[in-house]
Amino acid sequence: MHCHGLRVRACRVATWLRFASQHRVRKLDIEELELPVWDEVARIRFTLEQRWRLRLRSAGVFVALTDLHISLATMEASELGTLVSSQCPRLTNLNLLVTLAAASNVCIRSDLLRSLQIRVENVHRLQVIAPNLEVLAVSDATEAHVSAPKLNEITWDGGIAYDPRRHCFADAGRHIRLLDLGSKCVAASLLQRFDKADVLKLNLNLCDRTRTVGYTRFVNETTKLPKCETLRLRVSLGNYYHNLASSMLHLLRSCNSTRKVSVKVDSGLPMPRVAMLMTLLLTPLKRPKSLSLEAPMKKCSSWSSLPDAMHQA
Repeated sequence: MHCHGLRVRACRVATWLRFASQHRVRKLDIEELELPVWDEVARIRFTLEQRWRLRLRSAGVFVALTDLHISLATMEASELGTLVSSQCPRLTNLNLLVTLAAASNVCIRSDLLRSLQIRVENVHRLQVIAPNLEVLAVSDATEAHVSAPKLNEITWDGGIAYDPRRHCFADAGRHIRLLDLGSKCVAASLLQRFDKADVLKLNLNLCDRTRTVGYTRFVNETTKLPKCETLRLRVSLGNYYHNLASSMLHLLRSCNSTRKVSVKVDSGLPMPRVAMLMTLLLTPLKRPKSLSLEAPMKKCSSWSSLPDAMHQA
């Protein structure tokens, strides 16, 4: 019997095994689960496996459900849309990491939904209509149309960058609280969609910027950044440091109104080196009022052992 990823009461498993033994079943595979309707449940969290098929009853309403988390399940697009749009009238928080049984479009409509984290595989087009949605986290959306006039926090991650020809925030404002972009999603079209973000978070993988073409693209994508009070950078370097100085100078010069800068470095470079480098970078510029640095704490080598490109910063 295979039921990995699903917490099942022992009495329920015993019933399955008793039934199987009575009918001389040689092999029992449980790969489909039907979600019953509970009138009083307020929170549901499913963490399954992708080969599990989660089925939903077309009748019934989760009248009290406010929080729904479904992870690593396979679902029908129509059942998913019906669940969120029709069967959960009080839903405010939704977290979906699912695969569609067949390539389809998905439409999510909800009047009360405030927070949505979504990654749906095998989807053609994702449509979200949520007049009270404030927080949105999207990953690997091939095509997405979002209608959410109160949208205030956006996280865009995965391997598919924002493309205005295929992605749209129809009626979102130009000023948001948070814009958080993954390392493969730092795109000028999304950065320029907003005039101001109170907090701008950028994940930069400089390991991929070692060639001139890659670095030039990075500079072009980040030439114009939205105004931000706080800039949070997470920089992955690996063992290659030569583009760090020029990349940081480019970003800092693009953030004249920034009051706080936070930099987290993922690399073998000791933190004292990073701190010294940032001091050199900020010396000719108008310093932000607050600067914090995070990096792996390793034994500090002498400054003279740093690559020449850093000294020239």
